[in-house]
Amino acid sequence: MEILQPSTLAQRIDQRWRELARALTVSTERRVWQQRDRHGNPVWLTYDPYSDKYWVFTNETEMRQWIECPTFRQPRSDRSGRH
Repeated sequence: MEILQPSTLAQRIDQRWRELARALTVSTERRVWQQRDRHGNPVWLTYDPYSDKYWVFTNETEMRQWIECPTFRQPRSDRSGRH
């Protein structure tokens, strides 16, 4: 069993607390990140927290259209289409 020094224990507790807070924080912003497919071509992966869905785009123009699409900006309670 490892004996921790007080400062090391405090650092570990602080680190775990930050990880927990980060995991529990719900972001309402859509996320976009770029990766490469198995052939080395760029692909854009996207996530919309309101719909809880992921999309993959092989074209930057389509990905930007998705970002600019106002229907993806509506909160869950407004997705009925009624204003």
